[in-house]
Amino acid sequence: MTRASWLGGWWLRAGVAGGLLYLIIRTIPLADVARSLRSARLPEVAAAIALLGAARALSGYRMKRLTDEQGMGLSTLQIMEIGMASSFYGFVLPGSLSGGLIRWYRLGRQGKKPAGAVAAIAFDRWTDTMVLAAVGLACWALSPIAHTRALIGLILLAAIAALLGLYGMTFQQHGARVLEPFRRLLRSLAPGLMREKINRVRKALAQYHALPPTALGALLGLSVAVQLAGAASLLLLARSLNVSLPFVDVCWIRSCMLLLAMLPITVAGLGIREGSLLVFLAPYGVSGAEAIALSVLKLAAGLVLIVVGGLLELRRLLQPQRAQAS
Repeated sequence: MTRASWLGGWWLRAGVAGGLLYLIIRTIPLADVARSLRSARLPEVAAAIALLGAARALSGYRMKRLTDEQGMGLSTLQIMEIGMASSFYGFVLPGSLSGGLIRWYRLGRQGKKPAGAVAAIAFDRWTDTMVLAAVGLACWALSPIAHTRALIGLILLAAIAALLGLYGMTFQQHGARVLEPFRRLLRSLAPGLMREKINRVRKALAQYHALPPTALGALLGLSVAVQLAGAASLLLLARSLNVSLPFVDVCWIRSCMLLLAMLPITVAGLGIREGSLLVFLAPYGVSGAEAIALSVLKLAAGLVLIVVGGLLELRRLLQPQRAQAS
């Protein structure tokens, strides 16, 4: 992909995000949104940000367990710093993959195993997304309001089926046969060095398929805790705006919102996040202004962690200069 086409894709997604936000602004008066934001209670907002930080810590510990399987020897704190700095770069740099590439580079460099870093990031993302969809589906089924909306359940089931299919194609024998034409094409196109690196990643991924049930259960338990902490954070942000929602409904709404925001059609999920909250919260009597205010608060809470990541990265960049000065 050339630099021009890469930037062109980013601008296209930015245009889609701007168009969606324009439609929302035309529908929802900004004065009403501002009024809802001014009513937000700061203690609940602060507690919501703290829960996001706790979720990030749990994610860091989950990644540590994955990198330990590759023998990378990274601490949870190191992984958290890399993750938060990568989130900062992913926010300020164009392109949906910029933050992920920086995360891979830093993990691979510090852990001295680039292939292991690719495998750990891929399996971490797969596990997190699978549990996100599974928690959403379970809470959708438990909700007395949402379970009557079959389309939501179908979307969550489709996400789970797609993720299970991806796992099967990667690790199972019949899945390997499905991927064999693509591998033959890769062997014909990729030079020997590239094929060797891809084989290293495949071997590193295979270690996760061979995990004992106890280790896999621990990873899934951590992932459930991450999702519940994130849902509790969103619940507190809603309550800060005097929006009362059952926890199970917050869980499935958050799952659907995040899954839709993963679609690479806007920048950072802008427009999709706001629109999905408008649609999903309407049956609960939440006004459009309150839904948009909740979206803004969620974005602001995430930005706090992104700013922390930027400060950590600034400290890292200044350390060599201080060492040279001394």
